[in-house]
Amino acid sequence: MRTDISHLPARKRAGFVRNGQIARLQPVDAVVAEGTGVQSQLVRVLRSVGVQPMLLSLYDGPAHWAS
Repeated sequence: MRTDISHLPARKRAGFVRNGQIARLQPVDAVVAEGTGVQSQLVRVLRSVGVQPMLLSLYDGPAHWAS
């Protein structure tokens, strides 16, 4: 999975940069709703800093979208 965002134009990079800023705040818990690749990347970033986020799925099924 590609984690380097330097190839993205600035307008598409903002959400990914914001995810890094959120992680630097050292959260202790998080709730992430299903959405785009930005949410999936946020889950990966949070897990990398030791936070196990609660995942919300749109269809009440298993939240496998961020595995």
